[in-house]
Formats: sequence, structure tokens, C-alpha cells
Amino acid sequence: MTRSIWTAAVACLAVAGPLAAQGGGMGGGGGMGMGGPGGMMGPNVEQLQSLLKLDDAQLARVRAMVDSFRSETAPQREEAQRRFQEMRAARQGGASEDSLAKLRSNAMAAMMDLRQRTDVLEERIVTVLTPEQQKAFAAWREERRARMQERMGQGMGGGRRP
Repeated sequence: MTRSIWTAAVACLAVAGPLAAQGGGMGGGGGMGMGGPGGMMGPNVEQLQSLLKLDDAQLARVRAMVDSFRSETAPQREEAQRRFQEMRAARQGGASEDSLAKLRSNAMAAMMDLRQRTDVLEERIVTVLTPEQQKAFAAWREERRARMQERMGQGMGGGRRP
């Protein structure tokens, strides 16, 4: 379990930097990274446009929601990233398992707060979609969650990595 949480944390950090430099949003791979699809930066509007065929009014509303989300959650994203960096530095510095567990708990708490905020955003997005678009969006969300569960499962095995 320790390894799966660590794997999720590293994945978030690996995605966050490059995507933040690009203005966030979805990359090609997907997942729950800081900027991955539906990640901590919120969904990428252009990918949603492509997936859902949003009309101009929907596109404007979704773009405004995502832009507002990104502005409102910037401090929380920075805090989550800082906590994961602290955890990584402590791990590389040979910190005890107890110290790492505390840092990991703090980092995951920040991540879960952002995940909940992202869920709220996605529920708001659903309100501007047609029934057909809602079905496609729900399928996209489910697929994304399944991929994340799979990634976390691959990290199972516990203990420190070499």
C-alpha cells in the first residue's frame, strides 16, 4: 500500500510541472495528475469540446467554470505540490518510515481536498450538458477513475523502492 500511494504521488508531481508550464489541462495519457484529465487543474476544455461536441454557449460556460476553478484552487495545488516535494525529499534523504507516513498523510490530505473540488467542478459541468453529452462525460469519468485505480494497483507491494 505504501508503494501505491508513493506511485500516485510521484505521478502527480511528474505531470504537474510540464503541464503547469503549458497552462495545465489534459495531456494525452490521462489520469489524476495535477494537470492530467480531470486532474487537479480540472478538465481540459479543448478535450471536452472534442469529446462532447460542445456548442458555443456550452463551451463558453465550461471554459468559465474551469478557468474559475483553476484560479480558486491555485493555492491548494501549490500546497499539494509542496507537500509531495517534501515527501520526495525526505524519502531521498533516508527519512524513517514514520516520518514518511506523516508526510504522506499530509500530502494525500491535500490531494483528496483537490480531488473533491474537482468532483464538484465536474458536477457543475454536467449541468450544462445534454443527456447524450452527460452519458459520454460519465463514461469518460469512469474510464479515468479505472485507469487511476489500475495505476495505483500496479504500485502495490509495499516498502521502499530501490
